[in-house]
Amino acid sequence: MKTKILAILLCFMGTTISTYAQSETKTTEKKEQTQRPRERVRRDSLPNQKMIKDLSLNDDQIKKLKDISANYNKKTKELRDKYKDDRATFMEKMKSQNEEREKEINNVLNDEQKKIWEKQKKEQAEQMKKMRENRNNRGDRGGRGSGGNRPAPRQ
Repeated sequence: MKTKILAILLCFMGTTISTYAQSETKTTEKKEQTQRPRERVRRDSLPNQKMIKDLSLNDDQIKKLKDISANYNKKTKELRDKYKDDRATFMEKMKSQNEEREKEINNVLNDEQKKIWEKQKKEQAEQMKKMRENRNNRGDRGGRGSGGNRPAPRQ
């Protein structure tokens, strides 16, 4: 009788441990899938392959744009560290920094490239606007920030 109970207990423990190990493996795999690969270029790094192709950049322009990008990425990190507790000031500084960055980029591009670059920026801005509108039109699905089942505020 004792051996049967012990055998059943061991089987139960073995199954539990096996299930836990499998779930840990799946969690690790999922994390690896969602992490961005190191080879992927940062969103704000310039020039990216699309920009090189669309604007037909030469080697000198590519080098200059990479230098500009590295410089402003460094400045952004410094601003983020300096104003981590003051979002409004950080956003204000970033806006002026982005304007400076755009001027430097425009100094590297020729007139035809500037037209294409401006057109691409406008298209990207339109896409972002549509995404924001879609995000705001989702309705009350109960997710984070939706208000959920909270009572109406008192007046």
